[in-house]
Amino acid sequence: LCLSWDDVNSLKKEKLVTIGAHTEHHYNLKQLETMNDVKNEVLSGMKRCKQQTDLKSNVFAYPFGYITECGEREFNALSELPFKLAVRSYGGTVRVKDLKNLYSLPREFLTEDYVKEYLKS
Repeated sequence: LCLSWDDVNSLKKEKLVTIGAHTEHHYNLKQLETMNDVKNEVLSGMKRCKQQTDLKSNVFAYPFGYITECGEREFNALSELPFKLAVRSYGGTVRVKDLKNLYSLPREFLTEDYVKEYLKS
């Protein structure tokens, strides 16, 4: 389930929607060699999002987000970039205990089944 840039530009008008920055190539960040590689991948994705949507997001969404796909190095890299928080694709809603690390917050992962079940018109 991927959105087009037109879809994203439509969503950015919605009051209850936050558009987060993403990476350029959708790599598993934990597999990149260095912290600098992680930062460059994130910054290039942020630049592309700004070009396509005219948004400068202060929120980041990891491309994958499971423990095998991002960890302390990636959380630290994001904390050094111009983001207030970063969300991982696991875990559902944010709980008080999750606030210990604002660069490792859970988010609801939307799948086709989720959309069909919970977002019916």
